[in-house]
Amino acid sequence: MAVIAALDGERAHAAELVAAKLWTPVITPGAADLTIDYANVPWVFRLMPSDRRQADLLLDAARRRGIRRLVLVTAGTRDGSLANARLHEAARAAGVAVALQVQFDPYDPEPVVARLVAAAPEALVIWGAAAPVALLVRALRAAGVAAPVFVPSQAVAASVAAGGRAMEPVLGAAPFDLLSDRPEVARFRGSFRQATGQEPTHIAAYGYDAARLIVSAIEAVGLNRVRICNWLLAAQGRGVTGQLGFNSLGGSEQEPVLVSLEDGRWAPP
Repeated sequence: MAVIAALDGERAHAAELVAAKLWTPVITPGAADLTIDYANVPWVFRLMPSDRRQADLLLDAARRRGIRRLVLVTAGTRDGSLANARLHEAARAAGVAVALQVQFDPYDPEPVVARLVAAAPEALVIWGAAAPVALLVRALRAAGVAAPVFVPSQAVAASVAAGGRAMEPVLGAAPFDLLSDRPEVARFRGSFRQATGQEPTHIAAYGYDAARLIVSAIEAVGLNRVRICNWLLAAQGRGVTGQLGFNSLGGSEQEPVLVSLEDGRWAPP
């Protein structure tokens, strides 16, 4: 009746091709790619704040900290290439100049370190998944680069935080505040710890909200894919991740929140 799938834009677009033929609603709990919406497949719904909103948040945070020139470092993936365009748009809007643009191999990111060190950056935006971002930041700090690093939601993760103070300063565009004292978030954290023995991630919370949306749709309209899809398009409510609802293209209107890495923990600055 419905599918929860895709943690990045590339896989979300693959899911769109299938959904368009099967006429099955698909909710993506981890993809931020704004072009998921532009494809205008009425069966696909994006829950996470878009890459453009994340880029705007990060570049505005850089501007407010007095940064006027920065280096963009993006993964050599489809999501990284699209994010690069979003970051240039956000930089122009924020009045921040891009001094250098570098692409890294997500499976072997460290070869770009020497070039980044030579650039003597005032600040860096490193856009990619958590594991390669953590490697890059660790290598830059070891090479003596102390400049602030700004990262997207996918890198606001435990693997980056595990570096502790040696990684700082790092600021990220979290999709929502996972440490919020909102009752929905507190209950979810407790239930997740009890069920798994681990701390929840942002993706876990979006997966939970996606499942709750689908269950609510089935309860409301029954086992009918078209009705489930139409119900999701009109859905409005409050979930663990915040206000839930989709625009006419199936995209979330949620705004990301700025967090900083402090003593191995992501928290609002």
